[in-house]
Amino acid sequence: MPENQYHPDYVSNPGETIKETMQALGLSPRDLATRMDSPIDEVRLLIAGRWRIREKTARRLERALGVPASFWRERSRQYNQHQRRQYMKVLRQVRRAKAHGRPATLTTGQWRYAIRCFAGRCAYCEDAPYQVLDHYVPVAAGGGTTANNCVPACRACDARKGDLPPGEFVALFPPENIERIQAYFARVRAS
Repeated sequence: MPENQYHPDYVSNPGETIKETMQALGLSPRDLATRMDSPIDEVRLLIAGRWRIREKTARRLERALGVPASFWRERSRQYNQHQRRQYMKVLRQVRRAKAHGRPATLTTGQWRYAIRCFAGRCAYCEDAPYQVLDHYVPVAAGGGTTANNCVPACRACDARKGDLPPGEFVALFPPENIERIQAYFARVRAS
């Protein structure tokens, strides 16, 4: 891989870009469906990020929105690569937890939800984009790879926290950020 290639840890789905472009052009989903000569249900799935952008769809988007088909193909390719990287990140941590006899139930969907809840930022500092899947209670201290124990973190905060248990690391971070993490875990447990 070339050194100058950038792989962000958070990539929104192409549907979000389509939605923003529609808003800029003042188009409704029905307007887009008409311009694309596509069923409204397909367009809604496309906007929701649940419809793959293949060549035919990319050409229809170009015709409807005035954005080159090559952009939509590349945007879709980047998102698909990002999804594969997220899957592998979760899989590695699930295997790690299982190897230590810890709970290992985190799914890729739950992990994507965590990333969205923290807006793609580090849960501990909120300053940096997230880079790693962090265990709030470290695996070494008995924590598992579960939805109510994993948060996105930057490498600096992950290193700062290390394998310290919560009682020892909470003083290292702003109290409001720790409260936000705990509130997130409470929402996950309640759902």
